Amino acid sequence: MCFGTTLIGGAGGQGGPAGASGQNGNPGNAPNGGTGGAGGLGGATSPLPPGENGQNGIAGTTGAAGSGGDAFGGFSSFGLYFRADGSAGALGQHGGGGGGGGGGGGLAGTGGGNGAGSGGTGGCAGTGGGGGSGAGGSFGIVGVLSTLTVTGNTIATGNGGAGGSAGSGASGGLGAAGGLGATNDSPQVGAGGNGGAGGNGGAGGPGGGGGGGPSIGIVSQGGSLAQAGNVFVLGNGGAGGGSAGGNAGSTGLRTQVH
Repeated sequence: MCFGTTLIGGAGGQGGPAGASGQNGNPGNAPNGGTGGAGGLGGATSPLPPGENGQNGIAGTTGAAGSGGDAFGGFSSFGLYFRADGSAGALGQHGGGGGGGGGGGGLAGTGGGNGAGSGGTGGCAGTGGGGGSGAGGSFGIVGVLSTLTVTGNTIATGNGGAGGSAGSGASGGLGAAGGLGATNDSPQVGAGGNGGAGGNGGAGGPGGGGGGGPSIGIVSQGGSLAQAGNVFVLGNGGAGGGSAGGNAGSTGLRTQVH
């Protein structure tokens, strides 16, 4: 059981009765399960061919990378700045179960064929990496749901902070080996095919880097602004956080008015 999903390898086919072909193996769990092997032919003359081996499950794909944080987050109605965090990476895909082997055929007048091995279970997917934290910014004047009139002022800001780095996705689990088919009295009667190995789970996607902190002279959100004759002395927007193999955060917004 992986994150609420049951992963199973395909059951091996039973050996055929005397003179009859063995059963086909079952496929592993969808969507990446291996195909089951065909049962071996039964007959009246030995040696009899073994059942086919099940196919290996397919490895899961890597999860999608999280998005990087934006250049600007936003303000609450109380004037608190919401930082632009990066988003977490997505869960990888589970590995497919191996297909079960085909059962061996039976020899007429002598005995039934051998049972086949079951497929190995697929590996669990890796979890996605966490997103980086967005950084705080520097703002000269902030108005939220307000009417602002700003004229003839020198408005200075500092530098925005650097966004946090994102976490890497976790590796997926290894698929299990398939079971071996029975070989009693082989090749007089058909041997059972071996089960296919389970596919490895896909790694989780890397998180997105946090957005850098802005440096903005005047912020007017949800209100109105009239400004003229102001001199702006701005710092720099902060660097976005990195993400190994993923999406870096944006450089913080640097502008006189937003």
